[in-house]
Amino acid sequence: MGYYRIRRARVLFILSAIVIGLAFNVFAEIPPEITYQGYLTNSMGVPLDGFYNLKFKIYSGLTGNDSLWSSGWQTVSIAAGSFTYRLGSNVGFPAGLFTGDNPRYLGITVEPDPEGSPRIKFTSEAYSHHAYFADTAAYALNNPGGWVDDGSVVHLANNGDRVGIGTATPSEMLSVGDDLTSVTGNLITVGDADPYEYAGISYGQNADNRGWTIYSNAGDYIYWGTRENGTLSPNSMYFKGGNVGIGSLPGAYRALFVYKTFTPPVIDEMCYGIHTNISSSNAFGYMYGGKFTADGGDLNVGVHATARNSNFSIGGMFNADDIGIQSNAPIAGYFEGSVTITGNLSKASGSFKIDHPLDPANKYLFHSFVESPDMMNVYNGNVTLDDRGRATVKLPDYFEALNKDFRYQLTAIGGPGPNLYIAKEISDGLFEIAGGQPGLKVSWQVTGIRHDPWANKNRIQVEVDKEGQQRGKFIHPELYDLDDSYKIKYFETPESGESD
Repeated sequence: MGYYRIRRARVLFILSAIVIGLAFNVFAEIPPEITYQGYLTNSMGVPLDGFYNLKFKIYSGLTGNDSLWSSGWQTVSIAAGSFTYRLGSNVGFPAGLFTGDNPRYLGITVEPDPEGSPRIKFTSEAYSHHAYFADTAAYALNNPGGWVDDGSVVHLANNGDRVGIGTATPSEMLSVGDDLTSVTGNLITVGDADPYEYAGISYGQNADNRGWTIYSNAGDYIYWGTRENGTLSPNSMYFKGGNVGIGSLPGAYRALFVYKTFTPPVIDEMCYGIHTNISSSNAFGYMYGGKFTADGGDLNVGVHATARNSNFSIGGMFNADDIGIQSNAPIAGYFEGSVTITGNLSKASGSFKIDHPLDPANKYLFHSFVESPDMMNVYNGNVTLDDRGRATVKLPDYFEALNKDFRYQLTAIGGPGPNLYIAKEISDGLFEIAGGQPGLKVSWQVTGIRHDPWANKNRIQVEVDKEGQQRGKFIHPELYDLDDSYKIKYFETPESGESD
């Protein structure tokens, strides 16, 4: 023990308690602090009580100002002269402070007095603090590579160091086992220690409920998902033979299989088997939400979609700012059922195709559409003239709301009608025929040009100049003895050189 005279206090340091917990060797874990106990009195020898500002410094010499570490001013509680302070608790020790045979000395200052004298020399016990940084005694003396624990992080000393688990020759930064054929249980388990057979990584709260598991069924397939109540969760992913299954094993002939049942009620929510959302920060390149290719089979289907068992089903829905669907095929589209188009339909020609009424088993019957440069509607019928040689024809109630610019044709049936004429043009849904013999049958035809709001807004332009890249190209270049390079294509995917 040593006593230190200062102007208004003296300090007694009990060196036998300088380090707490000395009953361990250098291989044990030692806290990065050294606990000191001291006894402080005034100049009359009366023990002090209260809070005092103390500063602790470690030096390499008994005298001089070569301070290696300082706690800074610390407020320390003193009761009946006794106090305890853990060196390194507020300001950590620098690496290598206690190494080799270099002596270290402790100086203590009580504010506002100067540092007490003489300084206290650390015994060899303090140097066991260095074992905190060592995994072997050789490290403590020579500082080679290996594990370093700085109190909150355990790490390897050198960037080139490697870790081997089950192998003495790790080939990577972390290598697990040279031969795993005899390994049972998990390779890595986080949380619950109960292993799930052949799991590579397992994490969870307990054996029956795991957050996630990466698991191989003896090499048959790889499973990645969760366990709920001791069973594999349907919210899982399987890998087998290069195929992927989500919610179920994929099977041998499904590259990607998604099986999911949503628990009702799902109100005003969109449920997706597969939902992709990709974007680009610029207009460069091609962006595919999905790309599907089928080749090499007797029947190749790029996309097969089925929707059923609902109040209303849609097999496929396509939304785009420009082209909803583009098809490049001899038969670009085949629809079994009715087709509704709310916009304009442009085509090179049109017809109906039915089983031939006279030979439906062996022939088809085609008829062409009647084309017009106008948005024209055609109405016709037959009427018999009254005893005055006149007839009134009633048209549909919507006729004048739908049509304008009316045109008429009259044909006598069963006899001549050279004087037939339109006695009164269309008004209030009626027009009158006159000039024929009483009882004469007359065939009439009326046409009108649409002038409903949609037609007025979307009037067909009969002649249109080709623009941009379409100039010099053709819808059907083969009709002009030109090859496919002259064909107009709204959009062409970069198939050549494309990576799948």
